[in-house]
Amino acid sequence: MHGMRMVLPRLRHEKTEKGRTEIFDNFTNELSALGMHFIQSKGTIDSNQDLSDKGREKQISELRLKYLPRIADYQRQLSNIREQFVNEANQYRPRPYQGTGNPVLDYLVGKEFRDYLKSLPMSERVRQILDPALDPTGQKLHAVETSPVPDHGITADLIARAHQARMNALNPDGVLALQDQEIVLEALECNLNVVKATLEWTDKKPDESSAE
Repeated sequence: MHGMRMVLPRLRHEKTEKGRTEIFDNFTNELSALGMHFIQSKGTIDSNQDLSDKGREKQISELRLKYLPRIADYQRQLSNIREQFVNEANQYRPRPYQGTGNPVLDYLVGKEFRDYLKSLPMSERVRQILDPALDPTGQKLHAVETSPVPDHGITADLIARAHQARMNALNPDGVLALQDQEIVLEALECNLNVVKATLEWTDKKPDESSAE
């Protein structure tokens, strides 16, 4: 059935395209086969004229109970793939500032920058953090993140945006790879939901179960 055909959107990062496509194909082909097998088995039951409506319903319920636990297996697989992608993502991220090796000096440098930040208008504080050209080593970002008292007005959201800005500036190749990973995960999750919905589908009309 064409309804079970699942296609991965085009990926844009050459290094990850082959591996990601293979993961998608393996997962989706198995999942699609499961859904198709269920549809065919259900079709056989539906077309069996020797069965009463109750008998047909009973067999379809048993079929559904046989197949639905397999969805949990694929949900676990998807969690494992997501974890694998998260681990791989770390190699694409710019290295965080490592410090001088002297905790006292690091503290003083950080305090000096935070004091300087507080002397600036808020718009300039944000620019100091969000512009990677002003913080090529990540030292300023590190000073803000490790601030014992967050009185500099730089929110967690701004810090996350600063990390993304550094990523975009310092590793555009990695940005594409991570976007590809998200595309694959979304496509796998969508496919899993399609097959799960197929297995859970009931031919009953909505008001039948609640009818008196």
